Amino acid sequence: DLGPATLDAATGAITATATVANSTSYNYTFVFTPTGNYNPSTSVALPYSVNGPAAVTTTTVSGPTATTVGSAITLHADVKSGSPATAVPAGAGSVQFAVDGTNVGSPVPVTATGADFSYSPTAVPSTGSANVTATFTAAAGQNYSASVDITGVTVAVTAPAYNPDPQTVVVTVPTGTLVISTPYTAANPFNLGSMALNAAGTGLSASAPFGSPETTAPGATDPGAIPAGTTGTPAAALTNNGVTITDTRPGSTGWTASAQTSNFDGPGANATPIPGDNLSFTGVTPKYVSGNALQTGSVTTNDITAFHTAKKSFATTTHGPGTVDIYGNLGLTAPTSTLPGLYTATVTFTIA
Repeated sequence: DLGPATLDAATGAITATATVANSTSYNYTFVFTPTGNYNPSTSVALPYSVNGPAAVTTTTVSGPTATTVGSAITLHADVKSGSPATAVPAGAGSVQFAVDGTNVGSPVPVTATGADFSYSPTAVPSTGSANVTATFTAAAGQNYSASVDITGVTVAVTAPAYNPDPQTVVVTVPTGTLVISTPYTAANPFNLGSMALNAAGTGLSASAPFGSPETTAPGATDPGAIPAGTTGTPAAALTNNGVTITDTRPGSTGWTASAQTSNFDGPGANATPIPGDNLSFTGVTPKYVSGNALQTGSVTTNDITAFHTAKKSFATTTHGPGTVDIYGNLGLTAPTSTLPGLYTATVTFTIA
């Protein structure tokens, strides 16, 4: 209890004065005790911390006192505090180095051994020497005072015995590309085969693997046969890659692969299209390329059960450049009222 507080009737402010100790935390509350027809009340606690005075520091620069133009030397700053003086801990702050009073470079974070500065003069100063000083500034939340070595180290700078011949070397990092592809084209479409009537006689369905976890040996022949009256590559004749995604962009932070399909248009004007929403892409799984940057766990996949009305994602990654194959199973259902014949749709795979 710190005693009574003062109420300012005009503003409603309540004030009280208390003496506190350094480096201590407090929680203050005000308690109102009524003398009339009022209810008593207590304020919420107000936390308050009192920091002690900042610890005094000293900064000292040391290092070589001579160099030639174009030759780098390393100067070191020690930051100490306490009695006996010991090095401030890593993260306590940073040191800004200056050459002849002008800051050079960015502040250098202090480590357990201090801070280093690489000085490489580009010309002989008019005085023949350069003065390197350093200023320490505490980091946020660190209770240390600033300090500066105003004397620093005077470095004699001389011209080299033989003039150096600096050469500029350049290199271009290409933009790179992000490509999604399948083995199929309009001239060589993916063939789901013939639809079959389900056991209940209530619908038609067809499915086939779009890619596989296996790898077709070079020169292997197509093991499947194209049904009579149809065109394209049968599902059994896959190159086994399915969807291939190749990212060659330096600095890439990943991508998202999506798919969308049109309706399946049938033969003749009387054939009702099979809705694209009846197409599904399930069992979607990444197949990683040996030795590639993308490996197990790099790519997240998900099934698409109906993707006609909107583009839907089936694979994503937050990793950088690399190549991965995505395989799964394409399945299509149709009502029994569907007229016989060849139905065709366009499935578009996109990457962003």
